[in-house]
Amino acid sequence: MSITGTHPTLPPIAVADAYPDEPLNRYRTRVARGVSRVIPRLMDRLDHAQATTVGNLLEIYDGLTESQRGDIAQHPLFCTWWIKVKAAVGSGDNAQLSTLLKHFGRFVLVPALRGGLSDATVALPLSEKGELRFPGHARHISLPVRDAAESIVRVEGDTLDITVDDRTWRVSAARLLDPQDVDADLLVSRPLIADGNVEVDASDPWFLRFFESQNARSAIPGYPPRDLSAYQPVGMDVVDAIERAISLLDSACPEFGAEFRSYIKIVAPVQSKLISTFTDTGFFGTIFMSERFAPFSDTLYTTEHLLHEASHHRLMLLMEDDPMIESTPDKLVASPWRDDARPMHQILHGTFVFARILQMLTAMMRYDSAPSLAQRYAEVRKELWQALRTLDSAETSFTPGGRRLVEQFHTVAQD
Repeated sequence: MSITGTHPTLPPIAVADAYPDEPLNRYRTRVARGVSRVIPRLMDRLDHAQATTVGNLLEIYDGLTESQRGDIAQHPLFCTWWIKVKAAVGSGDNAQLSTLLKHFGRFVLVPALRGGLSDATVALPLSEKGELRFPGHARHISLPVRDAAESIVRVEGDTLDITVDDRTWRVSAARLLDPQDVDADLLVSRPLIADGNVEVDASDPWFLRFFESQNARSAIPGYPPRDLSAYQPVGMDVVDAIERAISLLDSACPEFGAEFRSYIKIVAPVQSKLISTFTDTGFFGTIFMSERFAPFSDTLYTTEHLLHEASHHRLMLLMEDDPMIESTPDKLVASPWRDDARPMHQILHGTFVFARILQMLTAMMRYDSAPSLAQRYAEVRKELWQALRTLDSAETSFTPGGRRLVEQFHTVAQD
């Protein structure tokens, strides 16, 4: 499916008119500044050697540009790391805090190298497979070692000397920084799409541990057992299919395409007979997507679900500034989509998603008369009206921003 030609600008369903100060920028700034404010307070919980190392890394971090610090803060793996750091601080678990802070350098080193770092020594943890990963950079170092906990990385000019026990390997910093340099020894590139803005990968060890924790939860009665795992291998057919879906979003709704690139940093293909597509607040900026209901090659389906999950990200940040609902947002109401009652804020999220998907389908139908597209349009419009009836009948009080949002939902449903 392709969309060509010129179409009118979409109505601002992202309520940008009510929020001229972009909430994503505030999120990035808040987290990035929090690092500089919080980490110095943790030094007395570490031994002298680690406190010195973390202090040196913080100095490097503080020397990065505001944009670089924001990019670090926005990355999904930094999100989960920072949540765990704060939890360890809150619980007084200094051993866990020490383990977590060893990963700080993995976020800092590559941006520092891009900024000209040429002289530093830092201890960085390895995965069980001997991988040295740098979240936010789709290229990692794979060493021929197993079950080694730590590496010592010495930056000297344009080279990185990486020592594990009594063995040392040399890697070119320039080649590490170039994800297109596919022939470099020890270096592994992971797929990038959307003009280099989005990584396609679910193999990070922190993702794998997350899948294990999800699978350990009790089974849902009447559903298949929990079986979440990384999609392996992620071939170019998968990468190209997701790239086509983003391109379709770009051509149909450039505003949503641009927003997708701003919010989403990882599309993580997964395998599951239970779960289709989802996000998790612990990995903000990641979309986990399986082929439970349709293959990735079903471009319309994949595009819809990418927009679906990106829209949850958008509304999540908007609601940090404005809860939209003045009455109790956790009040349970009959759900238009599920048998069990759901909190009102979840109904609002679902309505927001369906309204935006309907906007996307409306734009597509200006140039494509495929019966499948018309059928999906009718289905989504019906879902949206069901959601609006729930919002209108639940005796819910909305904030001014929430009322504007609901008015926009009605406008979209009536078009």
